[in-house]
Amino acid sequence: MKKFAILSAKFLLIPLIPLLMVEAMYRQAEGEFWYNWTAKHLQSGQINYLFLGSSRVAAAVDIGTFLARVDCASGKQSTASNQGEGYSTMAEHYFGLRKLLMNHPDCLKGSTVFIEAPKGIPSYDTWTDDWVDKLQPGLLSPFVGAPELLRYWMVSHAPLKDKCCVALGEISAFAMKVPQLRASMFARGEAALKNLLSGAPLKNSTDARGLAVDLSSQGGIRTDEQGVMKTRAFVREWTAVLLKDQKPVACFDESVVKDIVNMVGEHGGHVVFFEPPMSSVDASPWVTEIRRADAKAFQVKALSWGASVIKPDFQAPDNDFPDLLHLRKSRAGQYSEALAGAYLLWLKKTPPRSAVER
Repeated sequence: MKKFAILSAKFLLIPLIPLLMVEAMYRQAEGEFWYNWTAKHLQSGQINYLFLGSSRVAAAVDIGTFLARVDCASGKQSTASNQGEGYSTMAEHYFGLRKLLMNHPDCLKGSTVFIEAPKGIPSYDTWTDDWVDKLQPGLLSPFVGAPELLRYWMVSHAPLKDKCCVALGEISAFAMKVPQLRASMFARGEAALKNLLSGAPLKNSTDARGLAVDLSSQGGIRTDEQGVMKTRAFVREWTAVLLKDQKPVACFDESVVKDIVNMVGEHGGHVVFFEPPMSSVDASPWVTEIRRADAKAFQVKALSWGASVIKPDFQAPDNDFPDLLHLRKSRAGQYSEALAGAYLLWLKKTPPRSAVER
């Protein structure tokens, strides 16, 4: 019996040890990911400008260019961080930002937090909506614990599958990555097989002019040929969904974004909503008569929150969006210059108390 127990233990330990090592590796990687990385490497203890949003923000906002413009105007040296991430939700940004503030309580004192607002309308998801995107459910787990998970299960109307994924992420970081790893390996294998059968060499994606696609890889943006084509298809499908049965935004005051504004304000910062560059396809659901009315309503609402909305003076034709979603990398500097200009113009007209104190 004793020998059987020893053999059983060895049988279990042989596959368990490598799995535990992989799990430890992924747990360590979580500590260097997204808001965790910013919290860990925040040397000065201060972030003057923080950008929140989707991969649109990751692609369009060039921190170096933005800081060069605002620092030249202020005569001071400042810091900034771009937290734009693909398939992220405002709930994930809320908890990521909260964790950042737990590690550095004064890092946003006198700072400006920029939040993405397509055509002047930010995310209006509430806490009863899903806290994660089904295409990237692992973003939330590193920033929440048991109390938040319980609230997610009790309050959110998210599908059971998403709730289970988030709960699984608390148990195993590696398990959350398995579907992504499998999909990535399949995609690469499929592309390699097609090239092998056709006799064509492996290549990067190209645009309509036959040039290598001019895209940033920040925020999880795919720059390979298959990735660009999938993103284009996704944008067309998703915008079609957003255009169906549109209804006015019921109440911005119940949105997660409102709670982010409050949290930033409580830590001495100020929120500015800004319009990212968008292709005509990507922008189509946001320029309908209903959404134009929502944008006007939000202008008033943002002011009542003590926040502001700015629109950079920047134009980009559709061919500046190779995948219909993200601005070309070569034009990010121009957009960031325009964004800094719009911010400085707004600051000159209506400086917030926190900006004056800085």
